Amino acid sequence: MESQINMEADMSSAPIVLMAIAILFILILSIVLIRKGNKTMKNKAKIDRDGKSDNFSLSNLSMDELNDVIRSEPNNAEAYYYRGKAYYDLKEYDKAIEDFNQAIKLKPDFADAYRYRGCFFRRKTIYDKAIADYDKALNLKPNYAAVYDIRGYTFMMIEQYDKAITDYNKAISLEPTNADSIRDRGYVYQRMEKFDKAIEDYKKAIELAPDNAAHYGDLCIAYCNINELDKAISYINIAIEKDPNSAQAYCNRGQIYMWLNNFEAAIENYDQAIKLNPNMPDWYYNRASCHKILGKNANNIIADYEKIIELNPNDTDVLSFLASEYGLIGKYDLAMQTFKKLLKLKPNDVEVQHLIKEMELIQKK
Repeated sequence: MESQINMEADMSSAPIVLMAIAILFILILSIVLIRKGNKTMKNKAKIDRDGKSDNFSLSNLSMDELNDVIRSEPNNAEAYYYRGKAYYDLKEYDKAIEDFNQAIKLKPDFADAYRYRGCFFRRKTIYDKAIADYDKALNLKPNYAAVYDIRGYTFMMIEQYDKAITDYNKAISLEPTNADSIRDRGYVYQRMEKFDKAIEDYKKAIELAPDNAAHYGDLCIAYCNINELDKAISYINIAIEKDPNSAQAYCNRGQIYMWLNNFEAAIENYDQAIKLNPNMPDWYYNRASCHKILGKNANNIIADYEKIIELNPNDTDVLSFLASEYGLIGKYDLAMQTFKKLLKLKPNDVEVQHLIKEMELIQKK
């Protein structure tokens, strides 16, 4: 009987054992399939990099993934290029230039790499090397509109305006609906004081990109240059409607109101500009000037001058104004301290020395 019971127990456990074995085989088969699938994906990635979709697949890789590609394929020029672009976007320019150099070394006919290395040199204000790289990119890829655009910008920076216009004309002929190139050509015309042509380009840019607030701001500045301030106001108003968070737009409108002698409106605009960007010394100076013209509370003027000195401690003009304002409201100790700061910056300034002596006499009374 006992042996029968044991046999029954063994037989009852058999299905459990069989089930466990089956599950084990399923798990093993799953692992094999997953590994095979991963290998297939790796092979597919390799095919993508070697095939026509090469640039697309690499352009979507993360920095870590690009590092992996470079470790496994140290002669992959595209991988160095895309990692260089990633470093460039992160403002790690020294690392970017190393990768662009390596990409060009591995693939000397790599037009995109020359373009971005040129951008690196432009940012470093090494304009001759930037232009040389743009030239090389265009020799390799003659209809490269983006390079004509950026070379045009570089020529503008070194005040070779005719060459800049030629490049922008070429870029626009290749991409006639590119609002940015048309706007940039407007910048060049503005620097050349050809304001009618600048206005024409800015208006064309607005037609192509009507929601771009910056284009309206550009048009505003062009009208300011020809003293058509009513038109300037109308366009800066649209710019602010399109982008109510543009500190520069409020500043520009404040400046126009100053020219129109509407100092209250100017103050309101500088208030908003400073609220959005509190780190621009000139805006505080302009607001203080408006307060001073209106005869406003001297504390407002002093607060703006103090902020300027906080941002730029070596501004000797503002230190002089601040010391004078302290003196006007009877804060002679602060006036003396400020004049002494000024004297450290201008130790041979006879006028400052004279003002300090006068302040000492006032304090003795």
